[in-house]
Amino acid sequence: MSGSSDAALLDTYRWWISFGSNMVLASLAAEILVMFAFRHSEALEKGLTALCTLGIIVGIGIENVAGGRADDVVDKMRQESARRIAGLNKKVARSRERAAQFERDSLELKRQIQPRTIGAQQMKVSQEEGRACCHKQKGRVIFDPQDFEAMWLANQIQSALTRAWWSDWTPIRGRSGGFDGVLVQSTRDTDSVRARDLIVRELQAAGLTGVMNGLMDLPPGQEPRVDVYVNRRPLFLPGFIPGVSP
Repeated sequence: MSGSSDAALLDTYRWWISFGSNMVLASLAAEILVMFAFRHSEALEKGLTALCTLGIIVGIGIENVAGGRADDVVDKMRQESARRIAGLNKKVARSRERAAQFERDSLELKRQIQPRTIGAQQMKVSQEEGRACCHKQKGRVIFDPQDFEAMWLANQIQSALTRAWWSDWTPIRGRSGGFDGVLVQSTRDTDSVRARDLIVRELQAAGLTGVMNGLMDLPPGQEPRVDVYVNRRPLFLPGFIPGVSP
């Protein structure tokens, strides 16, 4: 509404500018006519010439005043246009940010619904290091039998670790409640803790999130071991790796 009123006001000032210019031109033409038509009557010539001069002065004044007001209206309209353009640019920037966030959310959702994968070729540790640390170590991978994706990952972990380090690595069905992700637990002996830390490091290096570590106490008579519990995938941002320090 303000833009329409400013445009109408600008048209009015332009009309007055045109009126002032025409008044100046008419007064100049009248003054020339007076000089030729009334040159024999000095008093009349002076009076009419003064009247024409006054018309010129008034016309110039109208032009200046209307022109100044028109410039003010134009400046106001330009400022309003600049504000509108700035507002549109902000809206465009917000739309682009929302689109980028939507794309990031879509990629994260896609990542979360895809099965977790790991392969022996992703294990960066050398076979010598793994075997030197773990060749006598007992180990089990325990997965939730009701979660196909967890079973799929557990089989991959078992296969990768067996080919890289272990000969005695047994997959079994079960579940350690109260957490999502992968929990690597060991008994408190030095060799088992070292093996546990090596497994955690390699699983994280292979790109798995939600890898935790912990300690466990066994009843008397049981051999030291490392248990890897594979439960359902955690739903959190990639790169956030919670840990339970021993």
